[in-house]
Amino acid sequence: HEQGYYWSDHFPQLTREREMQITEETALFSYVRWNNEFSLSPWAKRNRAGGILTLIGENFRSRFSIRDLEFPQKLVVLSSHDTKLVAVMEALNVWNHILMPYASTLFFELFQQNITQFYVRVLYFNTTDALLDPTQTIKRYPLELPDCFNQTTPDLGPTFCPLERFLKIIEPLKLVQSDIEKDCG
Repeated sequence: HEQGYYWSDHFPQLTREREMQITEETALFSYVRWNNEFSLSPWAKRNRAGGILTLIGENFRSRFSIRDLEFPQKLVVLSSHDTKLVAVMEALNVWNHILMPYASTLFFELFQQNITQFYVRVLYFNTTDALLDPTQTIKRYPLELPDCFNQTTPDLGPTFCPLERFLKIIEPLKLVQSDIEKDCG
């Protein structure tokens, strides 16, 4: 209904009121399911979010290694479903337990302050309305990683996490082949 499309416009036996009731009931069911699936053990967090966080961590780590200085890549785009985004947010302890709308996005940005200091910032983008209307401002919400609390620099602000600290946060979530074989048989 975000785009003004109603099934009831095409199926006369379905009223808009009944359609909205079904939508609300489905959303409630989804919330209960998501809350039970993603607020789980470290094992579940690692198996659901570890793969993508490992990939992000390895990409950030390679940005400042000597062997990759010649590689001009500035952007990496990964695509996934809302359930994967929720798993990543829950693993980082930043999910607010609100269902994500379609086309929600997480940005993981790597900043270089000087030759040796790198910082990670995570932004949440949860609407597409501004993409369709050029008069609207695109809103990205910076997420403050709880495990980076008091680890940030005052000149950058609380949403910038030192890269080394970020890598330590995601280390227990790292998914490696031996873990997959052990956990999945």
